[in-house]
Amino acid sequence: VQTYDSDSLWSYELGAKTRFPGQRMTINAAAFHIDWSDLQQRLPLGSCGFFVSTNVGAAESQGVELEVELNPTDELSLFFGAGYTDAVITDNGGYDAIEVGRRVQQVPEWTFSAEADYDFEIGDWPSFVHVDYSYIGESESANNDSANRRVRDAYDIVNLRLGTTFGSSEVTLFASNLLDENGNLSDVPPLAIELPGRPRIAATRPRTIGIEVRKRF
Repeated sequence: VQTYDSDSLWSYELGAKTRFPGQRMTINAAAFHIDWSDLQQRLPLGSCGFFVSTNVGAAESQGVELEVELNPTDELSLFFGAGYTDAVITDNGGYDAIEVGRRVQQVPEWTFSAEADYDFEIGDWPSFVHVDYSYIGESESANNDSANRRVRDAYDIVNLRLGTTFGSSEVTLFASNLLDENGNLSDVPPLAIELPGRPRIAATRPRTIGIEVRKRF
């Protein structure tokens, strides 16, 4: 466990990028299959609370991706994206703590995203409104072992921006994480034994509302 090797993979992908007449709609889609060897995963050192990074054999990842962009008018643009990934361990490299068939750590099965932009004018002032949404599905936590299965819950993030331009200045009202979602972005390894029921995580920033002013010279 003092060292670990580089990982390697073979990736196969079949897809299409399409743009329809009039430049009003674009659709991109792809299916992929990845054979992943010597992947690096975190394993617990018994019950002492410390973890090590090591190579755990092999994994297989396959899925699909879809992107759709629409421009119904010159002022309005819409975007939608979705992804599905089935990533599982196929060879545990001899480590009993990693189960064959178990999902690869920190890889969600489903992700979704959507955006909308609309340009308009308030008097002679060019203005815009932007809203985006993202969904990250649940995934296996890296702070895990075979006796303590832990998942990172799914979460949703919504952001909103409304702005107006005055000559060389732009004023924008923004609301980040509008729903005040407490999402688990990543695992933070404990330095030793963690308190029961209190795993360390990197969480999303809470709802933040503010005004942004830009000046171009």
